[in-house]
Amino acid sequence: MRKRDKWTEFELYSFQREFTSDEIWELGKDSIINKNGRLEGIYKIINKQSEKCYIGASQNIMSRMKGHISNLKLGKHSIFEMQQDYNKYGIISFRFIIILFCSHSELSKYEKEKLEEHKNRLYNVDELNGWYSGISKINRRSLDR
Repeated sequence: MRKRDKWTEFELYSFQREFTSDEIWELGKDSIINKNGRLEGIYKIINKQSEKCYIGASQNIMSRMKGHISNLKLGKHSIFEMQQDYNKYGIISFRFIIILFCSHSELSKYEKEKLEEHKNRLYNVDELNGWYSGISKINRRSLDR
C-alpha cells in the first residue's frame, strides 16, 4: 500500500468510509482537528468475517482506533470476543469506519443511537447495557477522574 501524505476533507468527512489499520495509523498523524487538536465523533470497527462490530465514541477518534489496533496486536484487547476474532482472522478482516464527527456535548447521544442501531451484532454489547442501567461509558470515565 502506498503511504499518503495528506487526506482530503472529503475523505475525512465522507460517512461510512472504511479505513484499513495501516490507513488509521497514517491518518492519525495528519488529520483535520478540532480546537483541541483532535477529531471527535463516533466510529465503528467491523469484522468482515464475523460481521460483528464495535461502536465507540471518542474525543480523539484516531488515537482511540490506534489503541484498539495496538491492543489487538498485543493480544490484550478488553473485548475477549473481538480479540478471538482478531486471533482467528487477523487484522486484515477488520475495517475502521468513522461514522460521524460531532462535538463533545453530542458524543453520548450519538453513541447511544449507534449502539442501538447495531445492537444485534455488537462486540461491546455491555456498553449498550450500560446505557440501560443509566451509566454510559462517557459518564463512567467522568466518574473515574
